[in-house]
Amino acid sequence: MTDKTLKERLPVGSPRNKVEYLADEFEKTANDLYSRLGDKAVNLLSNPNFTEFLTKYRPSTVEANTLITASNVPDISRGTKNGRGSTLLAPYWAVEHQVDEYLSFNHYIQRGGDEIKPHLNPECGELHLSGDTTLYQILNIPLGGSLHNEVKARVSLFNLSPGTKITVGVRDINLENKGPFLDGNVFHWFETIEYNDEFIADTPKTFDFEPFLVGYHGWWFNPTKVFYIRIENPSSRRYAIESAQLWHSKIYGKSPDSFTHNHAPNAYYDFPAESPIDVFYDLPIEFLGNNKIRFSRSRPIDAPYGLLNHMIFTGERYDSEFRVLEIAPSSVTIQINSEQYEHYREHGDHILYCCQYSKMPIGLGFYE
Repeated sequence: MTDKTLKERLPVGSPRNKVEYLADEFEKTANDLYSRLGDKAVNLLSNPNFTEFLTKYRPSTVEANTLITASNVPDISRGTKNGRGSTLLAPYWAVEHQVDEYLSFNHYIQRGGDEIKPHLNPECGELHLSGDTTLYQILNIPLGGSLHNEVKARVSLFNLSPGTKITVGVRDINLENKGPFLDGNVFHWFETIEYNDEFIADTPKTFDFEPFLVGYHGWWFNPTKVFYIRIENPSSRRYAIESAQLWHSKIYGKSPDSFTHNHAPNAYYDFPAESPIDVFYDLPIEFLGNNKIRFSRSRPIDAPYGLLNHMIFTGERYDSEFRVLEIAPSSVTIQINSEQYEHYREHGDHILYCCQYSKMPIGLGFYE
């Protein structure tokens, strides 16, 4: 391998010699790229190895906590710490929770595969989850060719306890102007596998699911789907997912060895401020009385599927009265408990209520 640039390696002489040399170099480069790609399958999922983080702060570990009680069914007008029941966890990935008791869910993503955990893949991150959880992302599946009508899924998890149920599913999502996101009368495939091996710390277990038909040539179909991974009955305090794959099995076979991964530039995550913790810090604030506070923004918020499905709020940990009352294109009005309201109104110091924006709608209603 020479250290000279392509320009420096051009032969002297006629332009024809230079053109022929460039053509040979381009052909060699293309052949090298094709040989590196080999027979890799195209993974339809984005951020499938959980290597992308929500924020540049603390990139080794980024936590997201959700609290919910049995008296509160999931309610997207609440904060993540008092009953919303869903949140954005990693780029392209969100979670929702089943409610059957007072539950505190702690999730975090961190770098994986080091000398302390030699069995983990160093090319993957670790997405740690807790409790009965549904992890999902919205995607478009190419369905135009006759070989596109069958897909297959694979997931790798670790720190599972015997009796844990792993369900992988793909279903249509309703992105029209009315009705629930998840309509039970449209396409919905899923398969459940129960894990009954012994608990082995930090050692991934790969689960392969059967191929399934996702579209038929000549039929009307919706290419926009929700891919989800549901974990039930996890007796271990915390478990983790290392990677997930979804591919066209008629094109790439039922057991490809390697994948090319998708990274779309318009990732489903954005914070309206530099730090997700300080998103309300420098915004104009109005104290409206009756424990209501309005925050105003100079830029409108893009929310085609409803503002509450794009804006995820986090209030004080023990403020059970936190609720979003109104979201306008350029302002948000919240209601908090009287003690917090008087404190902020009197002192005007840092307000510990943050907001996260997601282009992907969050809170689809898996448990409704």
